[in-house]
Amino acid sequence: MPWLGQKAGLEFYQLKSKEIAMQKEIPIKIKDSQSNLEKIKAELARYQARLNQFQTHIQQIQARKANISFIMPAYNCADTIEESINSIFNGNFTDGDELIIVNDGSTDHTAKVLEKLRRNYPSIKVFHHPQNRGGAPARNMAVSHVKHSIIFCLDSDNILVPGTVPKLKEFMFTSGADVAVFKEKRFFTERIENYAEGNKWEFKDITTLDDALKTHIFPGASGNYMFTKKSWMRAGGYPELTGYDTHGFGLRQLATGAKMVSMPDSYYYHRQGWESYYIRYSKEHNISLEMAQVLLPFKHLISDQDISYIWGEGKEIWYSEVLESRPISLIESNPCYPSELFYPSWGDISPPVLPVVITMSTLDTNGGGS
Repeated sequence: MPWLGQKAGLEFYQLKSKEIAMQKEIPIKIKDSQSNLEKIKAELARYQARLNQFQTHIQQIQARKANISFIMPAYNCADTIEESINSIFNGNFTDGDELIIVNDGSTDHTAKVLEKLRRNYPSIKVFHHPQNRGGAPARNMAVSHVKHSIIFCLDSDNILVPGTVPKLKEFMFTSGADVAVFKEKRFFTERIENYAEGNKWEFKDITTLDDALKTHIFPGASGNYMFTKKSWMRAGGYPELTGYDTHGFGLRQLATGAKMVSMPDSYYYHRQGWESYYIRYSKEHNISLEMAQVLLPFKHLISDQDISYIWGEGKEIWYSEVLESRPISLIESNPCYPSELFYPSWGDISPPVLPVVITMSTLDTNGGGS
């Protein structure tokens, strides 16, 4: 019957026409969908930018409201400490801040100078060690008495530039850092007017543990910077096993995951040309041997070759003048969290709550092994 064939042909033709129309329509719909997707992405990007601006604004507000606990160890510094303290209160001190000073058994007129300054500046609190105990115990004593979560350590012979600490505080908040330092450490003798252009250290924008084990020019060698109390706790405080306490503290902070950043276009003045605590201590101690002790809890971060070098043939020289030509290499960048036995006890201050570090032995102990 011919009409059946014609009907089937017509139906086939109609189906084919629909198929062709759909094939033409699909790319158009895909194109429309892609266009809509790009619009959605662009809108999300705009919302994210606004959110970032809002978060930055909130952080800036928090930074302005947050108070600082300045700390200062003091030992036989009657001739320099007044200038250092005045530099804190000259445009760097905000209402609600505090200055904690630990007189570490001074035998000169430091105590008398501090008493006079305490009358001038009621925000100063002075604690005394009957006998000299060293930089680390003095700094840890100061931190154990602070009431704020942001700390700035200034040594009793160095000088701040007016108005720089509030900016550094805001920079630390907006950058999400645990440690914030001035970009430059400018060396001077006797008076800051004697600073010679170029006589300075310049720190990296971000300093890592890897950086700190390749050069002496890292913020820990300065020690005059801002940090969170939480990073001090996580690092176990300033290491009291060595007089190279700021070097050791900087390494400890980086090894326990602190983010250390420097603020562009900023500096402070670091006194030289006299017998500082560092110079006195170095006359009788070997910095390489003592820095090896500081690194011992973080040994697993260091390459096997350099472990053999630090605790072997290079044990007396590895952290001396050869560091730049013979740097230390890490095998991983993850922070190390030592056992709670690593953390000293400072009165009522508890050790930090540490994240669990998963190892093969942990898995075996917990029954995870086969």
